[in-house]
Amino acid sequence: MLAGKVGDPVNPPAEGDKASGAIRAEQIRLAGDAAQLSKLDCMLAGTVTDTIFEGERMVYEVACAAIGDEVIRVFDHDPAAHTQFDIGESVFLGWNARDMLVFR
Repeated sequence: MLAGKVGDPVNPPAEGDKASGAIRAEQIRLAGDAAQLSKLDCMLAGTVTDTIFEGERMVYEVACAAIGDEVIRVFDHDPAAHTQFDIGESVFLGWNARDMLVFR
């Protein structure tokens, strides 16, 4: 479900070890409809728990039930060109496996 590669070049976990901590995904997408992300390798459903405007980008915090309601932060660098989401709104996160790193 959370396909990707473990990526801590300083202290990588041994193969088969559980990785925990921050999830970093380059090119993560946020959409209100799962069909919009159907060409991506991985997808999670979630609920927007907070929206933060940082300079020229919008940050969405999304709680995902499939991973124990952990919150994933999604950075939208061009909020004027994308759909904006409100707190409490259901959304989908999508990414390609090659772009994900899990740090322990």
